[in-house]
Amino acid sequence: MSKRGRAKKKNKQQQQQRHISTPSANTIEAAHPLPTAAKLRSDKETVEVSNHLIVRAPAEHCFNILAKQLEETPKWDPMVVDVKPLSPRRRQTEATSLITFRLGRKEVKTLAMISSYHPNRSIAWVSSDRPRVREDWTLEPGRNGTAISVTLSYDAPRSVVSSFLDRFMREQIEQAINQILSKFREFAESSSDQRNDHKE
Repeated sequence: MSKRGRAKKKNKQQQQQRHISTPSANTIEAAHPLPTAAKLRSDKETVEVSNHLIVRAPAEHCFNILAKQLEETPKWDPMVVDVKPLSPRRRQTEATSLITFRLGRKEVKTLAMISSYHPNRSIAWVSSDRPRVREDWTLEPGRNGTAISVTLSYDAPRSVVSSFLDRFMREQIEQAINQILSKFREFAESSSDQRNDHKE
């Protein structure tokens, strides 16, 4: 074989080796699939607990009480232990406070931000740290007063949800929601009556 032929054969062998040692894009993706949104959330689960009742007080009065929840420690919410406002402007979205809330038997200190604010209709706040807690309130005026609904939701590891929350934490949160609504109704109705007495 001539010198030129040997060089040509050597180049062909090198190309075959490069082709064998270099995996294709499809091969890489199959071995290391890109994480999808669903997979990124697969280790967590959102737990929600809701309830509602009728409060014999105007929606405006009820909303004013709810709007103060991140301004001062509410007397009617046993879950919120302490509140320290941080934003110079309050009663608007992104207004932030440092709060300590009780979740089950554990007290957690975190930043809480108003995430939704619609005067006399709805208000919500969400915590910044884990477990991420969100509290949503909606108000609907009616003939007999104001229908108040609250939903408490939080993210928890799936392992905790399956082994612990389903048996204990959910029950604790349901009891807390019922207590919050009961105390809120009592506080709103009594303070509304006091306002009416002063007007007279």
